[in-house]
Amino acid sequence: MVKTVEERQTRYEEQIEQRLARLVEFAAANHDNQHRRTTEDLRKAFSPAKPVPATSRQPKGRQTRLHHYFNTRTSKESPLWHIPTDILLEIASHLTHPLDLLHYSWTSTVARGTLMSRRHRSIWQVVLRRVPDLPPRPEDLSEPLYTALVFGQHCFVRRLSSELHNFFD
Repeated sequence: MVKTVEERQTRYEEQIEQRLARLVEFAAANHDNQHRRTTEDLRKAFSPAKPVPATSRQPKGRQTRLHHYFNTRTSKESPLWHIPTDILLEIASHLTHPLDLLHYSWTSTVARGTLMSRRHRSIWQVVLRRVPDLPPRPEDLSEPLYTALVFGQHCFVRRLSSELHNFFD
């Protein structure tokens, strides 16, 4: 059924008149109202249409999977998988800042497994000693966790990532 322009225009004018009538009724009823109305109250009072429920239907067609484009896992062919452990430890011992060592330990699973093990605590201790005026590490924290706590951008209380003020840089 095709509506003419005039029919659409008259229907639109009727809707406007109904809204204005509701507005006048609302204003008259709340003329002496002393508390403030929230935006949600006003929206409920004047909204002509009811919200449309969301459908759980999946879109048709083929979807692009983004993980194919953003593969963050290190492949087995990566040169970091084939680096000898002594070279990895030598590189780690020459890093000058503890945060650099922490980031280096995150580069691959091999580096993480090697640098986070208790056998290689001495590397963390040497790098942490290079920072002047650093408070002593609490006994209940490991060196990597202490490094992340002091130099990292992560809030350990609220478990949020944010820009935190760093006192030791």
